Amino acid sequence: MQQVKDALALINGTTGETDHAITVTLNGVKITSGILDNGITYAPVRAVAEALGAQVTYDAASRTVNLVRE
Repeated sequence: MQQVKDALALINGTTGETDHAITVTLNGVKITSGILDNGITYAPVRAVAEALGAQVTYDAASRTVNLVRE
């Protein structure tokens, strides 16, 4: 039971530690790496979006990432 609690604390970012490396997969295939920090998952949006079939552009003037999937 303690192992389950420890695993959930790690997933939820409540262990008091930060910067846990994670792997992002799609249908069992690794598409990128990321970081879990205090319950927030950070992963490269381009890698995730392109794996899902979206086109990614960046508008530097407005500092906006645009995802389009048709």
